[in-house]
Amino acid sequence: MNFKAKARVICFFLMALLGLKMSSVVAQQKQTEYTLSEALKVALEHNLKVINAKRGIKAAQKRKWETIAAGLPHLDGNVDYQNQLKQVVSLVPAEFTGGTPGTFVPVFFGQSQQINANVTLSQLLFDGSYLVGVQATKAFNRSSSNALERTTLEVRKAVVEQYATLLLARTNVSLLTANLNTLEKDLFEIDQVYKNGFAEQEAVEQLKIRVNLTRNNLSNAQRLDTISTQMLNYTLGKPFEETFTPLNTLEELAAYSIEKGLLESDPDVHNSIVYKIAANLKEQRYYELKLAKSQALPKLSAFVNYGATAFNDSFGFLQSDQKWFEASILGVSLKVPLFSSFERKAKSKRAAIALEQAKTRLKDTELQLELQLKEATSNYDQAVASLEHTKENLALSTRIADKNRIKFFEGIGSSFDFRAAQLQLYQSQGEYLGAMQQVINSTVELITLLNLEEDYAIPIQTKVEMDTIAALKASQEVSEISTLSKEQTANKQTTTKNPQSDYEGQNEVIQTRSISEVEPGYYLIANVFAKPSNQQSFSTTLKQKGLSPNCFFDSNRKLYYVYLGKYKQAKQARAKIKNRFENQYPDTLWILKIQ
Repeated sequence: MNFKAKARVICFFLMALLGLKMSSVVAQQKQTEYTLSEALKVALEHNLKVINAKRGIKAAQKRKWETIAAGLPHLDGNVDYQNQLKQVVSLVPAEFTGGTPGTFVPVFFGQSQQINANVTLSQLLFDGSYLVGVQATKAFNRSSSNALERTTLEVRKAVVEQYATLLLARTNVSLLTANLNTLEKDLFEIDQVYKNGFAEQEAVEQLKIRVNLTRNNLSNAQRLDTISTQMLNYTLGKPFEETFTPLNTLEELAAYSIEKGLLESDPDVHNSIVYKIAANLKEQRYYELKLAKSQALPKLSAFVNYGATAFNDSFGFLQSDQKWFEASILGVSLKVPLFSSFERKAKSKRAAIALEQAKTRLKDTELQLELQLKEATSNYDQAVASLEHTKENLALSTRIADKNRIKFFEGIGSSFDFRAAQLQLYQSQGEYLGAMQQVINSTVELITLLNLEEDYAIPIQTKVEMDTIAALKASQEVSEISTLSKEQTANKQTTTKNPQSDYEGQNEVIQTRSISEVEPGYYLIANVFAKPSNQQSFSTTLKQKGLSPNCFFDSNRKLYYVYLGKYKQAKQARAKIKNRFENQYPDTLWILKIQ
């Protein structure tokens, strides 16, 4: 082999190895990010319960053909071979063979080996139970279809609820992490103030307790995140430990559930899968009654048979000179039930009672579904109303917590008020998240009850006022103030002021950040967002009010800051807060110093 041939062989093997490597890499790139709609599609394809329910459909189709085939022509073949190792001896009068009259001679009849081959064609001409069975196949097929539909609805409901639970767990982790960061900063600040003699030891200890509780809650939330991921992976038919990243947010799902308008049209419980199953049971009982009555009808069948028989003393049936004796039979069979000691009558009565029970059960199911619909509708209305209330409470609790935090660090508020305001904020945050989950769960409950087709095709970037994590982070952003020095604290404690005017406009609160990509100055912040689409929507709203908003991005915190003005001096920014841009913007503003 010359050098060029060797080079070609080496190149071939290298390319083959590279191809195997690339295919391995592609195989390892599994999808880990899912919208709710994509997760539903995966579950309906890979969930084990759905797979078995689909197999039930195939089994029902085979059962249908099995029933129909019982009344179609049947062709059967049969081959019998006999070898008489000891032939049967028969006695005949001796005079038949020229012997002494009155005596008998032992003789053998036939040959020791024989073979018989025949084919039989049979046809059922009339059978009442067969006709009923063929009619009933549609009802039994609908039973399998209803089972698949019910399984699909249950899996869809489980996916939506588990997807929302996972979002709640991860949002809670982010929220508790932000709360813990704020508490640790507060603890550090109050500890420094305490060491300088301007705070009580109890205030430090109270904060330490809240830090420990928040750490414990964060640990529990992280474990819930892991368990929720495993449960969702199981429902999707994926390995437990596989990574799952939801692309939709909790607030997107809640907003979509409200915008769906489930109660705008008159709901019909007759579309419920539970009602369909009860109606199908009634239909089955009806055919069972017909089957019991058909047992009194006669059965008529016919057959035709053709065969051949051969005899030999040795196995020579395959030889050309072997003689075969043909035979054929045509027959008709009629079976007429005459008397069964009232067995058939008892079966018919029992089937009739079962039919009446099925009718009563269907009516009872309808009434139960109407009650469940009223309850589900009430729960849905309550969940929507609760979401609005908890959202408002979250905003109020955030402002109250901010006010008490500022007053506490300025030395004009008690640690008890500060602690109560923080606990109230944390409770409001949890209630807001729980309210969104309740809206989602009550919506999917209605969808499942009414058997509505819903693919949850939610755009990943839904235009909402503010996504959950951004809202909660923003509440933390507003709350974070710079550490007060010993001299500032002393001056605050020796100065008499009106606490309310000290908080209005937040004109004494200036947060400081170091963001390399943002020009230094004092920025009047109107809002903070985690998603660019929400930031753009908010900016558009401000422009419609005649304002000129701008935006910058903090790459470390992954947040978009919308500001209404940038100034070189703090007093210029404070002046703008006081006149509220000539009352064009009445909402909260705060100052962020970029250095």
